[in-house]
Amino acid sequence: MSKRPPKWADRFLEWFCSEEQIEILQGDLYELYEWRIAEKGIWRAKLCYIKDVLDMLRPFALKKKSPRKINHIAMLKSYLKISLRNLIKHKVHTGINVAGLVLGITCGLVLFMLVKYELSFNNYHENGDQIYRISSATTVEGSTSFVGGVPIPMLDAAKEEIVGLENATLLWSPGSDDFKIDRANAEQAIFKNGIKVAYTDASFFEVFTWPWSEGNPKESLSQPNELVISESLADRFFLGSSAMGQVIYYGDTPMTIVGIVDDAPENSDLPFDAFVSIASMANNPLTQKWTITSESVALFVQAAKGVSREQLAVQMPKLKERMPEKLRKYFNENAGFSMDHVLEPLSEYHFDTRFENFSGRVASRGTLNTYAVVGLLLIITACVNFVNMTLAIASKRTKEVGVRKVLGSSRGQLVLRFILETFAVTFLSIVLSVVLAGVVMRLWVNDFMEVNILMNPFQDTALLSVGLGLLIIITLLAGLVPAFTSARIASIRALRGHLAPGGKWSTFRRGLVVFQLLAAQVLIFGTIVVIRQIDFATSSDLGFEKEFIINVGLPDTEERTRQLLKSELSGAVGVESFTFSQNPPISASERGGPVNIKSKTGEMVQLNLQIRDTDDQYQETYQLKMIAGEWLADKKVADRYVVNETFARKIGFKKPKEALGFNIQIWGIAGPIVGIVEDFYAKSIHHEIGPMIFWNDPGHYRSLGLKLNATNVSRAVEDIERVWEGVYPDQAMNFYFLDDQIQNLYAGEMRMSKIMSVFATITILVGCLGLYGMVLFMASQKSKEVSVRKVLGASAKHIIQSFSLEFIKLTVLAFIIAAPVGYYFMNNWLRDFAFGVDIGPGVFMIVIGASILITILTTGYQSFKVATSNPIDSLRNE
Repeated sequence: MSKRPPKWADRFLEWFCSEEQIEILQGDLYELYEWRIAEKGIWRAKLCYIKDVLDMLRPFALKKKSPRKINHIAMLKSYLKISLRNLIKHKVHTGINVAGLVLGITCGLVLFMLVKYELSFNNYHENGDQIYRISSATTVEGSTSFVGGVPIPMLDAAKEEIVGLENATLLWSPGSDDFKIDRANAEQAIFKNGIKVAYTDASFFEVFTWPWSEGNPKESLSQPNELVISESLADRFFLGSSAMGQVIYYGDTPMTIVGIVDDAPENSDLPFDAFVSIASMANNPLTQKWTITSESVALFVQAAKGVSREQLAVQMPKLKERMPEKLRKYFNENAGFSMDHVLEPLSEYHFDTRFENFSGRVASRGTLNTYAVVGLLLIITACVNFVNMTLAIASKRTKEVGVRKVLGSSRGQLVLRFILETFAVTFLSIVLSVVLAGVVMRLWVNDFMEVNILMNPFQDTALLSVGLGLLIIITLLAGLVPAFTSARIASIRALRGHLAPGGKWSTFRRGLVVFQLLAAQVLIFGTIVVIRQIDFATSSDLGFEKEFIINVGLPDTEERTRQLLKSELSGAVGVESFTFSQNPPISASERGGPVNIKSKTGEMVQLNLQIRDTDDQYQETYQLKMIAGEWLADKKVADRYVVNETFARKIGFKKPKEALGFNIQIWGIAGPIVGIVEDFYAKSIHHEIGPMIFWNDPGHYRSLGLKLNATNVSRAVEDIERVWEGVYPDQAMNFYFLDDQIQNLYAGEMRMSKIMSVFATITILVGCLGLYGMVLFMASQKSKEVSVRKVLGASAKHIIQSFSLEFIKLTVLAFIIAAPVGYYFMNNWLRDFAFGVDIGPGVFMIVIGASILITILTTGYQSFKVATSNPIDSLRNE
């Protein structure tokens, strides 16, 4: 049982007793209490102590309202001046506090702005909570694949079949042709690149909020060959002259400008510069085909007021009833297949990684959550570091507190002084952080993340709120604990230097250090796993050649122009081989779908098939590995197929080579398997390798792939551009290197890897600052102890070990907690990949090894300095 007097009685006495009497009365009561314990026992002593406290409720002991009028402004000025002197006096600790806070808050603000920017997408539409996208989901063999688009005829089906719609609109962005203008007294002006075009109708501007400068949104885009353009495009086309009513050629089709609209906001997933009336495509057979589902087509519906998402979702099966009978029969007869339609709210359009969007910028909520957690960890780590150092500094100011209490400072005044000092450091740190975060955004983050974020706390209320919130929270957290600890210590104890927090406060400080180390270790763990996974994705053997290969999109599929291009390229310098195809081996765009294939045993097998339309040079150009048989001929010969290993296994061949010569029928087209290729990654490693066939169908050639000589790449590109201009004089040659395209498949993960690497390093740096500050504090607190040890014969090695060992123990304790936390989160992250690295013992060894090394390097110098100091310097005053 504790021999201390009852705490509540002590607190009651301190509450009502004046500061002039508390020291005397409490001292006398303590002496009586000690005597009674010895004479009467602990219980009777406690009861008597409570009675004595109550007896003190007399006028002479009560607090009296001070008759003096205090000049609060002068007092605050004095406190601020003294606080500034104290900060300068402890400049090393102040520097550590400011540096740690600035680093942590800067990174936290940068990540906050990134997350805020992504969350702002599409939230400016007035009817946003009523807008949904209808997408497609196909299930084969229990595996569901999602496509953001729908067949174009689905628009009419939705309007007629779904009850409760206010409106519906369709966007079709098949790619952009060139815009051309015939200008008087000048050659024809051609605008080739960077213009995003969509086919739609007037209902688009009723569903979505899009301000108009000129024209009538209700009557526009109702007739063929009508065009609505943005203000910036109008200025670009007509150099400031009026664009309304002007005629401009889109490809080879004359279009009349019937409207001018505002430019799309930066936080829009519909970043179009021009809108063409969908009536212009009335004669295009694609507008009537139900078998073509593409990400380039998006169907949006607006629910009527009072109609919920659930009420619309239950009506989605009605859309299948509008499919052609042959297509409905196909799905009904094959129980393993199903095609459904997904109703996705506009609020999820920017974040649903199952689908593409028109901005090409899908922000995974998982990634955003990671950024938010990393930013929060950085800010908390910086705050923890600040609180720890503030406690350490407060413990060194014992005599100052005692002197102030003896001279009449009240508890409130002492608390206010500590709060003001903390406020000054925090305010300075936040101001520096906002400025530094703005610089970092402009110089690095905006380009790296492909955003344009400006930091202005005076215009951005959210940023201002975060800054003020941090100022209040950090000031209270870092100021109140040392303030109340100091103010409650009796004057005599303070004058003796007994304010240094020990016991529970020492444990509290160690707990803060453990948290700093834990946060750093979790981020190190995550960074290592992400880097290893990205390295695996980009450096693994993909099963085909990717170096020095460029791909060019073909403007048309005309046989005549293709043969001319083929003839001209045959003599191009630096071109080793080239091929015409629908897509390169790895592509985000797919052709294929669910099919029934007769297997080796004669049973029907359901496959979700990928198709590549290729010529005879495809295998040579991309260096696909042939397992058996031969590649396709240079033209369609009696419908022959090349398949991959997975396809052969799916139809019943344990050894893929045995499938050679087996006859298959796909979509009514029968033919033998003439070749087997080794499996390769046709998509990112997020996806499993699926069954794939290759056949020769020139009608689907959309891509030209060219293998360049590694020693003369620039000359080869120049020669290819010369050939292109001769064949397509009015078309820009838009090309990309295949290895760059593969990198783009992992752009989000690579950004995440870079972000985590940078901020993990900063977290480690903030943690190191905290460790260094704690070593400085321990060195000053234990200077006499170390000197006595040295006088008694302790070696420098022993002293260094005693200093470092405590921090190594804390590092190991942090690792015991960080290891399972890091493994849990990163193992969940890896589940998004069909192929990934293993989190083996090596990762754990790297994390703990790096942590211990960082701890030793951080604490080693100061430990060595203390161990080699002259003991006389510390003991001369004893």
